[in-house]
Amino acid sequence: MKGAVAKSGRAPAAAAAVSLVAGTFLGAWSVSGGAVAVVLAALCGFRLLLGREARNSFAGILSFWVFFLAAGFASGFYRVAAPALAASDAFSRLPPDRDRADRIEGVITDFWSGSPPRAHGRLRAERLWWEGRWQPFPADVFLFVSGEEP
Repeated sequence: MKGAVAKSGRAPAAAAAVSLVAGTFLGAWSVSGGAVAVVLAALCGFRLLLGREARNSFAGILSFWVFFLAAGFASGFYRVAAPALAASDAFSRLPPDRDRADRIEGVITDFWSGSPPRAHGRLRAERLWWEGRWQPFPADVFLFVSGEEP
């Protein structure tokens, strides 16, 4: 390596980052395929570990790209798409009445802003009370509190 640029001119970390980001984006918008992505990433990872002598071959480069693409896809699917699908499913089962109160438990992730009697904040919801039992509800909920000043 000479200075900050490799003599070979290759930057495998940049290729890995591009592949990982592309996989994460695709996985975040997917509705299935998380398990397949995990298996594919594991297979490509083993291929990369065992096939050290053929890293510059087409199979080695393809394994490299597919490994990071599949790892990103699995990350996007399990960290973004799956919780969003669970929250959407739980929300769609609620009755369509507008005049109702729902009980949601979670963690407040933002400071309250606004001045009383109107304030708002954000809650990372974890569960929702519906039909006499708790249902999983992994969603970001925006809270608006309004009322009269005492």
